Amino acid sequence: MSRDTRIVILYEDSGHPEDFGPHEFVCACIADIKQELTPWQIGKMVSAHPTNGNSKLLKTVSKDLERLRSRARHVFAVFDNDEVRRLLSLEADACRPEVLEAFAARIPNPEHLTINLVEENTETILEKIADEMSGIDAETK
Repeated sequence: MSRDTRIVILYEDSGHPEDFGPHEFVCACIADIKQELTPWQIGKMVSAHPTNGNSKLLKTVSKDLERLRSRARHVFAVFDNDEVRRLLSLEADACRPEVLEAFAARIPNPEHLTINLVEENTETILEKIADEMSGIDAETK
């Protein structure tokens, strides 16, 4: 696949790239925005790379970015906001610009890379919804 036809999303989650639920959700959400494309079409253009943890994601972004960019137009790295400061040896209350500056110091040639700090991940949102479902009759219409 040529460089200009692919976007790579690096996730801190664990999973198999071909059957990764959070990525399927992302593709479905993008399809809602870009209504001329289906989630399947978007999945062909946007690939998932689960890295199994923030520390492995940081290593991938720091060491493998050039390799990823050789086959992608853009790379997105999705970190858990609440854990990344420890990895970067920052104070727990470091502000977002400080975190992004610490990333920039570790990543050679950060162009075509977007760092995303997820305040609440999909699992957190789904857990909150599931909690609110307690006591609701499944037969309710």
